[in-house]
Amino acid sequence: MERSTGKPICVVFEAQTANLAAIRCFVMAAAEAADFPREAVDAMIQAVDEAATNVILHGYRGSPGIIEVELKVDGNALVVRLRDDAPAFDPTSVPAPNLDIPLPLRPPGGLGVYLMRQFVDRVSYRRTETGRNELTLEILAPALSRDPGDRSGSRDPGRSSASADGVGRTT
Repeated sequence: MERSTGKPICVVFEAQTANLAAIRCFVMAAAEAADFPREAVDAMIQAVDEAATNVILHGYRGSPGIIEVELKVDGNALVVRLRDDAPAFDPTSVPAPNLDIPLPLRPPGGLGVYLMRQFVDRVSYRRTETGRNELTLEILAPALSRDPGDRSGSRDPGRSSASADGVGRTT
């Protein structure tokens, strides 16, 4: 069943780690109000949390700033856009980590973008005309994102893809 395209809902948050819970609550409430499946909502919340955390910690680096979070249901897709004014960083250009290296030998960090990509079906980044970062995360309703023969309902992390047409930041 395809959902109708809805009007985007947008909230602006101060870029502070203390606001991460409020960002997660906004995404959950808006997605559930749009009757999006809980499994997809939970995956999106994880991806948004990772992206917002990285904007705060690595983009703004403790300086004051804002994160604009926009949520929209577009047909069978849940789309979240995060916009900020931190220095440009394209997470779609970050190579996948080498997961074969034993954990104690890996440098700290570096898994955030990888994890974000595993939670959603599509990640894109762009620099807006006004010079802002815009990271778009998209997830399909689980019944439509899995193989038609698969009745398990589980997401296929291998399906995630990144397109390099935008802006954002993460580790």
